[in-house]
Amino acid sequence: MIKIIQHNAVNTVLTPSEVTEQRATWILLCLVILLVLWISGTSLLVSTFVCAIVSLPAIAQIMTSKLQGETSHELEMAVWIVVVMIGATATGGAVSAVSVAFFIPVVTALSLGRKRQAIEASAFSVLGFCLAALLSRMGFLPIEPKLLNPAPAMFALVSLIYMASLVRKIQLADNSAGTLARVREQASHQISRLSKQKEILVNRLETSSQRLAHARKEFSQEQDKNADLERTLDQRALYYAKTSHELRTPLNAILGFSEVMKEELYGELPEKYKEYAQMIHEGGKSLQLTVDDVLDLTKIESGNYEIRPEKVSLTEIMWDMVRFLSDQARRSEVKLSVSSKSKDVEAFADPRAVRQIAQNLVSNAIKFTPHGGSIAITVREDEESGAWLSVKDTGAGIDPEVFEDILKPFVQTEAANKANKVGTGLGLSVANAFAKLHGGHMQLDSEAGEGSVISVFFPEEGKHSQE
Repeated sequence: MIKIIQHNAVNTVLTPSEVTEQRATWILLCLVILLVLWISGTSLLVSTFVCAIVSLPAIAQIMTSKLQGETSHELEMAVWIVVVMIGATATGGAVSAVSVAFFIPVVTALSLGRKRQAIEASAFSVLGFCLAALLSRMGFLPIEPKLLNPAPAMFALVSLIYMASLVRKIQLADNSAGTLARVREQASHQISRLSKQKEILVNRLETSSQRLAHARKEFSQEQDKNADLERTLDQRALYYAKTSHELRTPLNAILGFSEVMKEELYGELPEKYKEYAQMIHEGGKSLQLTVDDVLDLTKIESGNYEIRPEKVSLTEIMWDMVRFLSDQARRSEVKLSVSSKSKDVEAFADPRAVRQIAQNLVSNAIKFTPHGGSIAITVREDEESGAWLSVKDTGAGIDPEVFEDILKPFVQTEAANKANKVGTGLGLSVANAFAKLHGGHMQLDSEAGEGSVISVFFPEEGKHSQE
């Protein structure tokens, strides 16, 4: 019992209905005492009197249960101590079995979760026990034991049963409180863990938001740069187009007059002047090719160039190129030749684009073939579909690793720069762009010191796709 009083974990609060149920249980036990006493031979008057006396605490609590605060329970405990003290005094004092009931106010206070009240009840119970012992020794309330027997023993037994039920409630409440404490601790741990996870997620979200804002800013800057670049490219394309058009008028005049002088249509010229006219005509054709390349590349890059494919003879176009560039080849001391496995090889392509490709490839080959070299132009049908146009030279060759680079506009090989070969770096890039417009491609077969073969593939009709 002392252990129960000192238990610090108990914090039980019974509901009003449970308190009333406990008191009703005590009253029922008192009625059992009345019945047992009457059956055992105790007079009905004494039995009823004993039952009424020991029922007083419970009846007092039930009757005052509507009072506010702890008044009702304090009154109950006071009545308990007084009743037990009277019973102990009348039945032997310190040695009376009734003295066991001094613990009932203490246990009752613990069952209600009132530790302070339990301590007060313990003090008053001890005081009541001492006072009962003193009064008994003084002969106060001298009652014959046989008159009340076996009431004291019955009362002690019922008191123990009642206190046992209260202790059981305290233990159950203590277990519930422990379970609740563990649940609260686990819940607190979970809440703490979730709080940390929330904090981590919030930090990640903030970091992601900052990164997103930074990415949006960079994207906006890139968009502005792209817009500026597009405007710059448009302005450059417009400038090239206007400049090229402005060059064509005087260039046509130069080509026309130099052709007249070269052919001596208005009379013979001295051999030296005739040679000069030939050089002027060749320079004009070279400049015309450059102007055409600039215009074509500008239109292709802006997506404004539209090819008109049709059946064209690659064989005829290549012979035209031989005749057109024969003077340039002769002056460079380079031999031109055309060969084809069949009499006439046709391709489904834009005639002007094919001429531009052929002129760029052959002109480029003449430029990089040394004196005494040769250039072989080959046209052939593909084994599966389409046709090939190939130009083979006996120059220094092209490194396959830099081939993709020289297909870009205005890019030349390091060997060309060292040899001081004059050029814009547009020939191969324009030819490659035209090949892609036809849905074809350009390829290189080259070995160092053994020249190179540059070929363009034109797909057959129905497989052509314009990029």
